[in-house]
Amino acid sequence: QDTSWIVYTLTDVCGNSTQCFTEVFVADEEAPTPICEGYTIVSLEGSGSGEIFATSLDDNSFDNCEIDRFEIRRETTNCGFNSDLVFGEKVNFCCGDVGQGYISVVLRVYDVSGNFNDCYVNVDVQDKMNPTITCPPIATIQCTQDYTDFTLTGEATGSDNCGVTI
Repeated sequence: QDTSWIVYTLTDVCGNSTQCFTEVFVADEEAPTPICEGYTIVSLEGSGSGEIFATSLDDNSFDNCEIDRFEIRRETTNCGFNSDLVFGEKVNFCCGDVGQGYISVVLRVYDVSGNFNDCYVNVDVQDKMNPTITCPPIATIQCTQDYTDFTLTGEATGSDNCGVTI
């Protein structure tokens, strides 16, 4: 809460004056109005993880005095990062989030007086990286040999940021 002083000066027709002072306390008791991006996409990196910062989800939130900061948290996590369930500057996403539908995150907007308000964003987590595959060299086997025996035919290998099944 801020303190302001008001000075009253009373002057008569002869030019004599006197003053009195009073103190005014200005308190901001109104929470900010949060405005969130309603929907956003997070693309996973080569490590199979991604993150989003709270400031990225703000869509011109406002306050009657002044916005101080933004924080974010997930409502649930598939990634084992329990710190993402607590408000902070960013949250993490992982391969376990891909294909789970929208992941709900909470954006909290604080004003300079410590008042806050929340809004929600739906996050679509996507893995846009294609897997890589390496095929074995050409093999020649006899008709009587088992073509499903990888010791005879060789086996393909592959990799992906979110795991791969061959």
